[in-house]
Amino acid sequence: MLNLDSLTSFVLADTGKCVGCRTCEIACALAHMTDPPDVAGEMQVQLTPRLFVMVAGEVTAPVMCRHCEDAPCANVCKMSAISRVNGRVLVNTERCVGCRLCLMACPFGAVEFAPLECDAEPIHPTTAESTVEKNKTMYRANKCDLCNDREDGPACITNCPENALVLVNAAAATRRRRNEAALDLLAEQNAVWV
Repeated sequence: MLNLDSLTSFVLADTGKCVGCRTCEIACALAHMTDPPDVAGEMQVQLTPRLFVMVAGEVTAPVMCRHCEDAPCANVCKMSAISRVNGRVLVNTERCVGCRLCLMACPFGAVEFAPLECDAEPIHPTTAESTVEKNKTMYRANKCDLCNDREDGPACITNCPENALVLVNAAAATRRRRNEAALDLLAEQNAVWV
């Protein structure tokens, strides 16, 4: 039998509430910065969110990692840089070599490649005779980690002004649907016997 507690959580957007303000993108980027400014407008660096607000006609909603049980991004990663940890699909940027296979494998388009911090070392250091540029910007896989290190949970959810984002726990949702179905059956049986 399937262990429901092993199913992961993910962020779900209500497209009826989302206004496309991109506050979730800014909150996400700030939550993952090593030294965030007090005011986002004071930033001198490029924002690197782990979710992306998309517009399709009149509908707007953020697209982000669904933390798939059999994650295609992790399955194609030859460096084992993407793995499941406590129900979350996480990227270890120290192992990522920037091959972009995960980007192509993700069915949701939730993986992006972001520049590493300036002082980051290459995964496989090259010799002095190498033609690789010393100060070349290196890019590594970047995706939602459900704000793994944040006590308040995902920054996108807590900062959404329209309350359009919710954290869905697959196990709890499944239990709720089963309970509702059981109550509906009970109500139907009671109606037949009256």
